[in-house]
Amino acid sequence: MTDLVQLEQGIRDRLIEHESLVDALLQEREQIRGSLFSRFAACGKSNCACAQGEKHGPYYVLSNRSGGEGTFIYLKEDQVGRVRELVNRHRRFRKGLKRLKGLSTRLHALFEKYESSATLAGFRQAGI
Repeated sequence: MTDLVQLEQGIRDRLIEHESLVDALLQEREQIRGSLFSRFAACGKSNCACAQGEKHGPYYVLSNRSGGEGTFIYLKEDQVGRVRELVNRHRRFRKGLKRLKGLSTRLHALFEKYESSATLAGFRQAGI
């Protein structure tokens, strides 16, 4: 019987963790998938400072790959902070989904173990 009580408590603990993780994931719903980076460039004009190695920039770029196609979006400097936060939210969301999948797998295993233990306990109580 103690085994059942411990399993029940383990299930309750995992369910609390599950609910908390789902709530956290829902907070990350506003997000952008991609990578943010800065680049510098030379214009190629012989009388420009970039010809001596002092390149133009930084230019901020949001990069995204979907369906084998890559896209680049150039950002204004005042957009960079917000876009960085949205990209980080996407990363946290993906990480949280991975945790949620693992937690669901553990929860499923606990329920199966609980079912087996409860069935055995029922047999014992029935004198079988």
